[in-house]
Amino acid sequence: MKLKQVMTYLGTACVAVGCSVLLAGCPSKRGGSGSDRGPIRVGVLLSQTGTIGPYGQRALKGVQLAVSQINQKGLLNGRKVAIFTQDAQSSAKEAVSAYRKLTSVDNVKIVLGDIYSTTSLAVAPLAESDHVLMMAPGASNPKFRYMGDYIFRNWTSDEFDGRALADYAYNKMKITSSAIIYQQTDYTAGLSKAFSSHLTSLGGTVGSSETISDGASDARQAVTKVLSSQPSTIFVCAMSKESGVVVKFLRENGFKGQILATLSVDSPEFFKLAKNDANGIVFSTPAFDPTDKSPRVAEFVSVYKEKFGSAPDVAAAHAYDAMEILAYAITKAGSDEPNKIRDAIYNIKNFPGVTGRTTFDKMGDVTKPIIIKEISNGNAKSLEKYDVQPEKGKGL
Repeated sequence: MKLKQVMTYLGTACVAVGCSVLLAGCPSKRGGSGSDRGPIRVGVLLSQTGTIGPYGQRALKGVQLAVSQINQKGLLNGRKVAIFTQDAQSSAKEAVSAYRKLTSVDNVKIVLGDIYSTTSLAVAPLAESDHVLMMAPGASNPKFRYMGDYIFRNWTSDEFDGRALADYAYNKMKITSSAIIYQQTDYTAGLSKAFSSHLTSLGGTVGSSETISDGASDARQAVTKVLSSQPSTIFVCAMSKESGVVVKFLRENGFKGQILATLSVDSPEFFKLAKNDANGIVFSTPAFDPTDKSPRVAEFVSVYKEKFGSAPDVAAAHAYDAMEILAYAITKAGSDEPNKIRDAIYNIKNFPGVTGRTTFDKMGDVTKPIIIKEISNGNAKSLEKYDVQPEKGKGL
């Protein structure tokens, strides 16, 4: 794998206003009318079924909202965005097949997706080899950082997510030991490893550690084994459904200690299973707060609710930002050629997205905050915000 290179000839992103104003202020660098050159073709590769299907469905809505706004406002010098959607099905094999359809049948050279590490890691080497620009609004596994020059994500790495949770647990909650129950996926395995490593580096210890598979059919066995070591804290690192099952089993078996978790617990699928057992859970999540009263976030939440009848979640917000970042980069580049979009993205600094200001480093990774939240009466309230600097190796 080759390291990414910093591209310096383009200017940095404007930061004072929302994306629509940013785009409107960036004229095309190519001649001719936008409509003469046809639509900008974007492949949307999101897992709408399978393990993370509900997240993928909400992410697709975020993309659709962004595209409708971009096209309505004519922000790309008159050109429209045309999206071609494929379901990655939460499967590496199916994601590769879907990618092939997007590139060979739909002839796209820009792919937005996926939100799932497993599928994104499978597709990224192909996109890099094909020189297809890939922007993942998820794909948090640390390995994604090294996938290549055409590969980007606007979601924070598990490395920093896990470190933030461990730091808060150790320094603010005074937790010095934790057992772990984690699901065997690229996302949860990476996050569990980061949490464990950082808690240990701080002076804490990790006790019993058990894995579960998709569907949580073996969750009860894992819970029984972990509880036999009598831990005071358990980190449940799994997807929404599996997290709900594990938390339910823990409380049914008399565990009254602290439960730490991932953003998976902040979802309708989790609350449906865990119900009141969710109260008191502390978890980490990439920055997005739907209760934020800033004009940028408030408008996004309002329009999303009006269009889809429900509030956006962190997946919808990151997918929305990913599409707007692509549109901004295309406008700055004056072209929809992948190499020119790539160069423009490398130079984006402090892009004012609904998930916070987004900056890309020389590896195509982002520096943006992680928020620690606690569930109380079915709602997640913010406790602390951590800023991370992956390129400089600073932070937690």
